[in-house]
Amino acid sequence: MRDAATGLWGPGLAVPPHRLTRADTVEILSRALQLTERRRAWLERLCEGSGIDQRFTCASEFFHRTRPGSSADPLEGLRGRMERFRKLSVPLAAAAAGATLNRAGLPGSAVTHLIWVTCTGLENPGPDLDLAERLGLDRAA
Repeated sequence: MRDAATGLWGPGLAVPPHRLTRADTVEILSRALQLTERRRAWLERLCEGSGIDQRFTCASEFFHRTRPGSSADPLEGLRGRMERFRKLSVPLAAAAAGATLNRAGLPGSAVTHLIWVTCTGLENPGPDLDLAERLGLDRAA
């Protein structure tokens, strides 16, 4: 931990509510991409080689089974995914950032910089603006 005036206080952590095992991930991707057995086996090896045993998601729809052969997208395409991202990413990020601010004993108005990194969303302007507002960050900083 550093002095409040000079830097970072460590990361806060917030995890989405739904846990996917490696087997869940392979099953969901195999179904969504309609993989042949050969490609599914390749995906299993790839996932095993990643060393990632579990993932977390806000999308409970991944657990809904569609009829065999159905190409129905439970997340309603890219638009549905981005709406879900916009709605759920900010509370998750606010929980993590709030934990860091609480640990440092600082209000959001003390923050001068906000860095938002994601591999999920394609929003512009993005949820980072919603997060800054929710945390009470100083707009002039």
